[in-house]
Amino acid sequence: MTHENGTVELIDTATLGPRAVLEAFDELALATDFSPNGRLLAVAGDKGRLGLWDARTLAPVRRLDGLRGWVQAVAFSPDGRRVAAGDNTGDSRVLIWDVGSGRRTAFESAFTPSQLTFSPDGRWLVAAGRERGVEVRDVASGRLVGRPRLDEMARSVAFSPDGALLFVGLYNGTGTFLSTEDWTPVGPGIRGHGQRILTAHFTPDGRTLATSSADGTAQLWDVTTHRAVGAPLVVERNDLSFVATVLNRDGSYLYAVPTGTEGLQLALTPRRWPGLACRIAGRELTEREWAEALPGRPYRQLCA
Repeated sequence: MTHENGTVELIDTATLGPRAVLEAFDELALATDFSPNGRLLAVAGDKGRLGLWDARTLAPVRRLDGLRGWVQAVAFSPDGRRVAAGDNTGDSRVLIWDVGSGRRTAFESAFTPSQLTFSPDGRWLVAAGRERGVEVRDVASGRLVGRPRLDEMARSVAFSPDGALLFVGLYNGTGTFLSTEDWTPVGPGIRGHGQRILTAHFTPDGRTLATSSADGTAQLWDVTTHRAVGAPLVVERNDLSFVATVLNRDGSYLYAVPTGTEGLQLALTPRRWPGLACRIAGRELTEREWAEALPGRPYRQLCA
């Protein structure tokens, strides 16, 4: 979690409590991203501040220069060899750096990003830029690859693991799935959030999409049908509550962390649900409860 005083709070995934605090800047830490191998942490802030830290020791690794304004978007490439970030104010632009040397690559785009993401093969960089929509560019050449037509301001972007779909989360709380062949919509959009969609993540198998919203909720979606999976997960009850979500590496858990209260952990794999239910209830289901919840299935004990 980033804070106005320039610190970044690292959360323990086992307890969802504070694990460590990184004093990155003297003011305004705005965005973070872990490298794919988990060894580096990129932190962006105001006045073009951007740097890399050792994720284990929190020792500074190097500063990345070139930006000048409010830096809200930062993302590592899938192989961890590059990191992209963009200004959000003033003379806005998106740049890419080589992680090993800290040198800027030739890539540069005059765009104001609220979020950035690389395609799974690392060839494309996608930026969501509010009223400017979405821009897809070739990482090597900077060439514009696609600019999907949208009816609403874009806030978040995410690729499916196979790279066939690009999801765009919009400011009105809806979202759309786009084909990466021609950047046109695939099936109906999603509707369920009451505020802008802040984050979006596909599970590693590509079957489920997890989103979070400024309405204080997180939601799971079936990627095939584009329908909600279960009810919205209320993380913080507030009219405007910024909730961030992240998946662990194998996609078995979703972590949802708001700005003002404790975060939540949600098990996504069904094999974990019986154990969680037993720990919550502290007992077995009765035969009557089993019949109501699982009609037609023979009764058996799960918690023994």
